[in-house]
Amino acid sequence: MRTAVDGKAFLWDSATWWSDYDMGAGSQIHRMKIDGTIEESITAYGLHHAFTELPDGTLVWGAATSWNSEELYKREADGTDTSLWSCDQFETESGGRWNDCQSNTLFYDEGSDSFYYSFYSLDTIVQVDHETGTSLRWFGDISNSWSFDPFDSQFWWMHGVSILDNGNMLTSTHCSEHTSNCCAREYEFDEASETLVNVWSFGDEPGTESVRADTAGEAHRLSNGNTLHNYGSGSRVREVTDAGDIVWDMEFSSGKLIGRTTLVDDLYDFAP
Repeated sequence: MRTAVDGKAFLWDSATWWSDYDMGAGSQIHRMKIDGTIEESITAYGLHHAFTELPDGTLVWGAATSWNSEELYKREADGTDTSLWSCDQFETESGGRWNDCQSNTLFYDEGSDSFYYSFYSLDTIVQVDHETGTSLRWFGDISNSWSFDPFDSQFWWMHGVSILDNGNMLTSTHCSEHTSNCCAREYEFDEASETLVNVWSFGDEPGTESVRADTAGEAHRLSNGNTLHNYGSGSRVREVTDAGDIVWDMEFSSGKLIGRTTLVDDLYDFAP
């Protein structure tokens, strides 16, 4: 679930990839008021996991094209779906070879008119140009990816990527390749050396209680400068300051996966 760009409804997806094992043939994105009234249900063929909404209300999503690959689809004004980007083509462009290409987050950056497309199956985030569908650059664990500084700040099984107002990238990630402990990490882009420089992190510092989360998770930078970290299957949410102090810490006893955290200023904006 997320807020619609007009701030008057929620968007949520029912991806039949997971429920019916039909490669998303029956997937939909719903526009809903806070009382549960469905204003619109949009067919999003192939929807596997990730989707986003552009400033003009256009929907874009990751669509499964096989059990092991997907493309980036855009719903045009006339109702047709256009393929913007193909993982199979990217495999050729990047010089990599893999058998599984499945996404978990799609973030649209209006400043660069591009998407940051996160693939948990590849431990990689790809920046895709909106107009041309070109893979501009990629970060992570596949061929020809940018480097990390320091080396051990590489993200693994990341989720919830976003571009901040300062131009840096923020994501929730496993703290290392061989642990399920989760960190929030902010990276600065060093274009000259093609390096992601880890300028801020939270979760693995000495004295900090680690939270284990096998899947999902998100990190959001709030307007007060703090970071909201959703730990996904860790069933926990924290707000932390820039200095790493915990403002509040909420744990759900049910042990359920938290799919998404969305900050809402006023619930009455979503009334029918």
